[in-house]
Amino acid sequence: MGKKPAQSKAGRGIGSAVLGIALAGCQLAAWDNARADQGWEGHILNLTWENDATRGSDRHYTQGAKIGYLSADDIVPRWTRRLSGWIPAIGFEAERVKFTFETGQEIYTPEDLSAPELVRNDRPYAGWLYGSLGLQRRGRGPRDTAVIESLRFDLGLIGRESLAEDAQKTWHGRAPEGWDHQLKSEVAFAVRYERSYQLRVPLGRNWVFEEDPGLEAALGTLDMHAGIKAVSKLGYRVPDRYEVPSGPTPRQLGVYAFGSLGGRAVGHNLFLDGNTWRRSHHVSKETLLGIMSVGGTVLLGPVELTASNNYLTREFREQKNSDSFGSVTVSLKF
Repeated sequence: MGKKPAQSKAGRGIGSAVLGIALAGCQLAAWDNARADQGWEGHILNLTWENDATRGSDRHYTQGAKIGYLSADDIVPRWTRRLSGWIPAIGFEAERVKFTFETGQEIYTPEDLSAPELVRNDRPYAGWLYGSLGLQRRGRGPRDTAVIESLRFDLGLIGRESLAEDAQKTWHGRAPEGWDHQLKSEVAFAVRYERSYQLRVPLGRNWVFEEDPGLEAALGTLDMHAGIKAVSKLGYRVPDRYEVPSGPTPRQLGVYAFGSLGGRAVGHNLFLDGNTWRRSHHVSKETLLGIMSVGGTVLLGPVELTASNNYLTREFREQKNSDSFGSVTVSLKF
């Protein structure tokens, strides 16, 4: 494969972000009396950029960008409140509701970007341009265990209308030769469900350890899977996203490291199985997938900065190696 100067710069940028978060954390831990916003009960705007340049590659899930919004507690459209009322809160009492919205783009390619012909033993070129609506509920379950439950509906476009080819050429500084073989135009959807539980252990002097085990599922023409996941956090003034406060929470600086480990049983993945209603290129997907992430977050008043590296086991049988990608998120709380 040829040189990828654009990807190398992006990789160094994400790596620098991880290092910067670690150094900032050391400084923040010394500022015990500083104050900042911890307010996850308010409005949240998340800006996320994902790229596989952290491993110096340009293959498979190669780039993603998304903008997500969570409303303030109980400041939701009428349909969200009605939907929450129709759906039973099994195993917990829903005390707070948020409305969620997200829009984004994902880009998938085979490893050999220089081949103009169809690469039959690698995944198809594909793009996904989508929007989603949903709700999030928080409350208490058995033995006063904190619970977060999310339900969302994704709807979007596969094919040339996803603008993935143009985005890759613009952001990656190269022109792959095989986009003529991308998946054909299709409207796709997925209904996604997640639930997680919180175990939060104060360690003294504002240091906290938190463990958040959970489950997830998806059903639709885009994706069908069921999975489990556990997230561990350790840090200074770790935000309590499960909290159900009666008013605005104190504003505090903070820093924490996190890691997650999960697994999925995959029934369908459009990006590997090919188009739903038309014949197209496809590969033989693996039915079991492992996912791991490590990263860190710094809280700076109404802003949170998060950087992570994410690792995936092989997604299809013809795949030679596992994949990874870096992620940077800026969260604005208001």
